[in-house]
Amino acid sequence: CVLGTECPVSRFYAARLDELSQQYAAQGVRFVGIHSNLHDSEADVQKFVKELGVTFPQIHDAKQAFARILTATRVPEVFLIDAHGKIRYSGRVDDQYAPGVKRSTAGTNRLKQAIDAVLAGKELIESRAEPVGCLITFEKPATTASTTDVTYCKTIAPLFNEHCVECHRAGVIGTFDITDYNEVRGWSEMIVEVVEQKRMPPWHADPKFGAFKNERHMPDSALAVLKEWVKAGTPYG
Repeated sequence: CVLGTECPVSRFYAARLDELSQQYAAQGVRFVGIHSNLHDSEADVQKFVKELGVTFPQIHDAKQAFARILTATRVPEVFLIDAHGKIRYSGRVDDQYAPGVKRSTAGTNRLKQAIDAVLAGKELIESRAEPVGCLITFEKPATTASTTDVTYCKTIAPLFNEHCVECHRAGVIGTFDITDYNEVRGWSEMIVEVVEQKRMPPWHADPKFGAFKNERHMPDSALAVLKEWVKAGTPYG
């Protein structure tokens, strides 16, 4: 299971994964949590385990090696590997979460069904279900990072101060502290996605009905700058 210590979806599924790990332990199924986010430290992983009561082993994948081998893209994302080392199922745990939706209960328990099928020696009808959760930002090699004048200190921090810091700072409702460069770096791909999909900043009033005070729109020009910064490897400046 590729997990993230701060991602709300990952934290939501931690208890469910722990229940499954205990349920299938007697049948030889072993669960391992892999933490590959750039901003997740070993201390963060230890805190995650303590706060959520996770009992199966956790790995701090500091160099993102496991995530790259598994071709993980989001947290949480599960990979069911059989005794021969073959990935039999990958993707989401179940369908309780969907983009912008959280159902009261899961309708299809995909991971559980996959485990049952493999244990029974059956072929899986569906071996992949796209994961739902927070994007993993991978370290970009220096040779592939493009050259840009856009840096965190010069351009991105002021942009975040204008549009995001109100909620994304220590002690406030935002999932992470956007004033911390290391946090922002690790969340950068996810930041681009939620801004592009207009999930953030959280403002859903339709402009065709008029203008409002304190609107939280982020203009397309700001999104373009964010994309350029992320593509360049999130330079600090």
